[in-house]
Parts: sequence; C-alpha cells; structure tokens
Amino acid sequence: MATFRAHRHLREPGGMAMKSLVVTQDDELRRFQYRFVVVTPQPIDFHLGIIDVLPDGDGSRAVCSQEILPEALAPIVEGAVGEGIAGIARCFAAHP
Repeated sequence: MATFRAHRHLREPGGMAMKSLVVTQDDELRRFQYRFVVVTPQPIDFHLGIIDVLPDGDGSRAVCSQEILPEALAPIVEGAVGEGIAGIARCFAAHP
C-alpha cells in the first residue's frame, strides 16, 4: 500500500479551481482516496473521496463515494468526479 501526500490541481471551465491531496493509493485493495483541500471561489470544510475497483463478472466496477461539507458543494464535486470517471471509461473503451 502506498500512502503519500501528492497534490492534484483541477480547474473547471466555469472558473472553479480545486486542489486535492492524494491520501491513499492501495493497489492490492484497488482503492484510491483523496481529499479536496481547497475549492475556490467557495470554501470547503471537509472532503473525502474514495474510489474502489471491485470484481464484476469478467470485468470490474468502479464504486465512488464522497463525503463533503458544506453539502452545497456536493453537486459541483459530483459533476467534476463524474466527468473524470467518464473520461477514464472513454479511455478504456478506446483501448480495450
């Protein structure tokens, strides 16, 4: 299991910027955890995102969960995460 403190920076076309901290990347458990530590222009009190990749028949299923405060940021973060997952799906579809 790798635990480290790498930062990622995301910018939405609408001007929102997010800085996240990678909390855990565990290849054996197939789990990735990250926290948004800065969201501008809106402040964020708490965030933890978890992506688990689980066996599903002959393939895999990605299960994502988010904990976030204030709750008003949930739709924004959900949209950003959804776009990221859709991009991953497109990449795998293009390169099976």
